[in-house]
Amino acid sequence: MPPVEAIRAQLVGEEFAGFRRTKQGTPYIEARTEQGNSALAYVEDDLYALETAGNKVACDPITVPGAISGAISRILDSARRAPATTHQ
Repeated sequence: MPPVEAIRAQLVGEEFAGFRRTKQGTPYIEARTEQGNSALAYVEDDLYALETAGNKVACDPITVPGAISGAISRILDSARRAPATTHQ
């Protein structure tokens, strides 16, 4: 399953995920929780890297089946527990 679909499958309520690009043009996926916190997913050294609120998880979804689902779950839980943020 593509990473954005895997992330969207674990979102609840008003949470959402979509593609974005850095100023340098590097693509990444941003997921926003109901509290306004974000979780980011991107490729780093051929691994999926997910991070939020100072926590970072990397996984290899090709050699470890199901790794991406567990990593997404951990990072979204961390984003949901972090203090709420506001974005302009």
